[in-house]
Amino acid sequence: MNEIEAIQLKLGNAKNIFDVIEACKDWREILCIRIKEKLRPYQMPLSDKMIEFVLTEGVLGNEVSTLWSRQSGKTETVALTTLVLGTFHILFLKEGFGCGLFAPVESMITHVTRNRVRQKYKMIKHWLEREGHIIQTAGEGYTAATFTLQSLINDKELTIRSLSAGESASIIGETFSLLVIEQSELVDSLKLKTDIFPMGAAKGGVRIMTGTTSPYFRNEYFREAIEKWNKDPKLNKSTSDWVEIVDWKEAAKVCPAYSRYVKRERDKLGEDSIEFKTQYGLEWVGTALKFVGWETLAVLEQDYESLLERLRFFAIDVARAGDSTVVTIIELDGGSIHILGWLELEGIDFEIQIPTMVGFLDHYKPLRYGLVDIAGMGRPIYDMLKKKLWPWARLDAYYPGEGSNDDMYKALDREVAHKRIFYPKTVAADQKKNKAKFIEQMLDLERKYKGFSLKLEAPRIKGRHDDYPVSLAMAVYALKEKAFKGGVVSVEI
Repeated sequence: MNEIEAIQLKLGNAKNIFDVIEACKDWREILCIRIKEKLRPYQMPLSDKMIEFVLTEGVLGNEVSTLWSRQSGKTETVALTTLVLGTFHILFLKEGFGCGLFAPVESMITHVTRNRVRQKYKMIKHWLEREGHIIQTAGEGYTAATFTLQSLINDKELTIRSLSAGESASIIGETFSLLVIEQSELVDSLKLKTDIFPMGAAKGGVRIMTGTTSPYFRNEYFREAIEKWNKDPKLNKSTSDWVEIVDWKEAAKVCPAYSRYVKRERDKLGEDSIEFKTQYGLEWVGTALKFVGWETLAVLEQDYESLLERLRFFAIDVARAGDSTVVTIIELDGGSIHILGWLELEGIDFEIQIPTMVGFLDHYKPLRYGLVDIAGMGRPIYDMLKKKLWPWARLDAYYPGEGSNDDMYKALDREVAHKRIFYPKTVAADQKKNKAKFIEQMLDLERKYKGFSLKLEAPRIKGRHDDYPVSLAMAVYALKEKAFKGGVVSVEI
């Protein structure tokens, strides 16, 4: 009798759902041996809960929140258990199984968790094909968003889909039995509750939130789940939700290599540093103040009919290393400011980009006044554009500094706070990507103070940018602080 036949026999003798759960855990043990991967003691509870909650369709519980030290193995645990559950469903239960993988940045979840599942499958691919008649039908490519296994006996499929949990991502309409949210601390609470969680409703879907502490957290829902457990660990026994916290010391007890690695990081970063406390000690250290929430930003989205006789202004935030150059056009309508459009240019080949900028600005004539940030590479853009735009648009240099930046950011802050600035609800096809980036960067934007000076900037996390908000702030500053006070426009708002 081979391993698959042994599981089939055990299921044939099963008297209740708990026997089915034990059979699935036996299947996990078989796959671990085949894959040559052994779950550590602190990884087993998370894997067990995933199996128990999914196989009972949420009856025993439907939500798991895990706070683990960085690089301690949470992704490996989730990937292995997802493969176990998916193959168990199509091979033994003869049911389809869908899993949604979510993260703030889609490429991160695609390249990490989905590929961990794929890599583990590759190690048992020939065995599953030969003994279980299961084949891979999608997801061979490294960047593919969907990974699918199919049973040749009953045509049932295991489908794992990678989706972005970014605020601007449109992901409504999917249905899953298992929802895995990675980097949960960085996922917006409203997005989580209104878009992601409902995807599990039709199938009693279980949601697994994994993450770590971060000074840039955005997910109050996730943090509250962890904090409730910190105050009363007995909640795990009295509610359907389940929380597990694994700090670096817990993981180091059974993994000497991990212990050595973290101790080196501790010596390098300092035990009292924010980086070490949050990434390994799992302490909530400080909170970043978000500039604007989704509820406020949603109110500022509205369609608008532009008129040529109204005053138009523009600003250019010039690319630095890893950023984009962003041009923003705004129009003044009474006391309201409306964004008309954006232009984003990647790279720093400004000689080629200048004609594109001129063509974009020409489309929005007549333009009254604009600013360009001359820090870094901004000076050559200013020198080249100033002559090309005159006389139909006046361009001035913006000199960044603590004082001028404070005035600029406070000007934008006032307009947003008083709901006097709006972005378009309906945009042309070539503006959809720009609008999505604008929304995402506005929601990411953080408010920081140095004394009484305000600074707005993106979180210091790889892949986060603030080009669109800074360009908008500069355009508002051009209108509110420079144009009227400098005599460019002779009427008052």
